[in-house]
Amino acid sequence: MKNRLWIGVVSKAHVAAGVAGGFAQLNHGKKTPLAKIKAGDWIVYYSPRVRKESREPCQSFTAIGKVKIGRIYQFDMGNGSNPYRQDMDFKPCCEVSILPLLDELSF
Repeated sequence: MKNRLWIGVVSKAHVAAGVAGGFAQLNHGKKTPLAKIKAGDWIVYYSPRVRKESREPCQSFTAIGKVKIGRIYQFDMGNGSNPYRQDMDFKPCCEVSILPLLDELSF
């Protein structure tokens, strides 16, 4: 089976936390989006904003990584928050604005 490329839409601050921790978390920690992603697949993160609770725009691709083993697990963040995650191997990259690419993208 061919590996796939996914796009996660996540604030830049949350992407940075995932990169630092070596994990992917999507859709506020829901299991369903991660269940579609398999080991060897890639995730590119697009960050529309700098922070989830802010209006400050980012509008950039902010990270890229490969799913390590495709095992979904819950992580206890405290205060009753137990988001689902997958381990990632993030690659070094530069933040790239989406604005000059808008006419070239087909999704």
